[in-house]
Amino acid sequence: MENLSKTKLALIAVCIWLISSVIDPALGVFGLIAGIVLFWYGSKKGSVKNKALVDQQQKDEARNLVEKIKLEKKLEPISTSLLLEKDEYAFLKENTVLMESKSIRNSVGLGIGFRVMKGVHVGGYKGQSESNQELRSVESGDLIITNKKLVFRGTMENRVIPLSKIIEIKMHSDAIEIATTGRQKSSIFTVANPYIWNVNLFILSKVENPLDFSGIKNIDIAIS
Repeated sequence: MENLSKTKLALIAVCIWLISSVIDPALGVFGLIAGIVLFWYGSKKGSVKNKALVDQQQKDEARNLVEKIKLEKKLEPISTSLLLEKDEYAFLKENTVLMESKSIRNSVGLGIGFRVMKGVHVGGYKGQSESNQELRSVESGDLIITNKKLVFRGTMENRVIPLSKIIEIKMHSDAIEIATTGRQKSSIFTVANPYIWNVNLFILSKVENPLDFSGIKNIDIAIS
């Protein structure tokens, strides 16, 4: 079931409906329902399997990077147009979408009315306003990490996050979430491989010289 594509599942669902309709038109409705359930169940299973496969590929890529770093005892710098400080180097760059949670207010209530005489109605509305948090995109741009800061460079907005101010990093399937001191909301950046970014952020926040940390005997990085 998990190996069936959505196209095959759709064909099977149509066949179930056609066969049941030919046998007995009254069964056509039940055949249609059964086909829809089969398609939904197979699609859900396939989606879960694909997510697990992508996650495993991301982890394998990150583990290979960790082994390379442990062997070479350094990070490879990249070229960038950022104005860097003395002894500052860029190490990773990727197109990203900056996202943040936004407070959205919705009105929830109940309308009440009744007729007092022919042609005359009396009504009212009783309700309250609720606040919910929704994740919304702020802007697309470039995400760049150096050995001193994390930089988002967009068209209308730029953000600079010193590594020393990062207090928590959360990984999502296609993004990293950065919590910092002095800022109430976390910044979420979409990335191809969150594990790769997490490895670089961890190392750059720990080592003094990312171009040569051969003096460090053990680099304890676990990808799980």
